[in-house]
Amino acid sequence: QQSKAETTQPSHEASQQSEAVITQPSHEASQQSKAETTQPSHEASQQSKAEITQSSHDASQQSKAEITQPSHDASQQSKAETTQPSHDASQQSEKDGISCSFGIECSVLVDKRDSLSRNKRGLVPQDGIILRQQEFRAEQGESVFDLTRRVCTEQGIPFEFTLTPLYNSAYIEGIANLYEFDCGSGSGWVYTVNGEMPQVGCSDVKLKDGDIIVWHYTLNYGVVS
Repeated sequence: QQSKAETTQPSHEASQQSEAVITQPSHEASQQSKAETTQPSHEASQQSKAEITQSSHDASQQSKAEITQPSHDASQQSKAETTQPSHDASQQSEKDGISCSFGIECSVLVDKRDSLSRNKRGLVPQDGIILRQQEFRAEQGESVFDLTRRVCTEQGIPFEFTLTPLYNSAYIEGIANLYEFDCGSGSGWVYTVNGEMPQVGCSDVKLKDGDIIVWHYTLNYGVVS
């Protein structure tokens, strides 16, 4: 019996030990296999999620950059297109010259017709306006004399002058066949620029944009009657 017990006991223990040895690794292997299987899957999921999120973020940033950049470029282009015509218009205006108002009047003679010679009385308009003020173009650097001669020529108004070398200027003798001394010793033509009478000859006054030039027949030379 003892021999049988000794023989049987080790065999049973060996069997239990063998089963334990076999079962334990199998369980650990299963746990390890499960862990190995689960871990990569989890990491792959996290990596995939990160890649998707990053890709989505990058695409969003790229889309935002693409939308913003054209808008900025369009704004710059629009600004350039708006500014350029304005600059060109300014250059063109400067190239075209300046604008001045010009007129001729002899209203002082309306009530003095009887003082004129008979052949002169019909030359005085009823309202005394020989050329009503209107806008004329002039070139940069032109003088009052230059504009006067050109306008009278264009409008068909008789115009006579003499050049005075001493003053290097032109002296206006007659406009519309009305001359100095036709209505007295102090009568003749004077001009004003913006309402003021310059103390120099009309050849010496250079025109500026917006100037108002008026020729007046006067009875007291040197003064606008």
